[in-house]
Amino acid sequence: MAAQNKPAPQSAEIAVDGRLVFEHDEETGKQPLKPMEWAQLPGLIDKATTYYDNRTGMIVYVASGQGETRIVIALGYRVRKDDGNLNTVAAAYREPSSDIEDRIQSGEWIIVQ
Repeated sequence: MAAQNKPAPQSAEIAVDGRLVFEHDEETGKQPLKPMEWAQLPGLIDKATTYYDNRTGMIVYVASGQGETRIVIALGYRVRKDDGNLNTVAAAYREPSSDIEDRIQSGEWIIVQ
């Protein structure tokens, strides 16, 4: 986070709101996660590549893997515990791998080391 002149979060905990639902989006090609994939979220985050989204200010995890789509987990990043949504998953979905690569190549998503 220092590379983006952002302070580190005060907590490493990540909450998943079980009520979060993501519908299939024909325009963007994003697809909802299956129940089995939701159950695997904690493990997916541990093995994912981490990016900072310059547009939204969110932390984005992209699950490792090959194929036409990959799992993307967008985290509502907060630097202070001043609200009830500290480090809460804001969205989780499958996105076309080509779109993910476009976001990285354009600089919209910057890898967090």
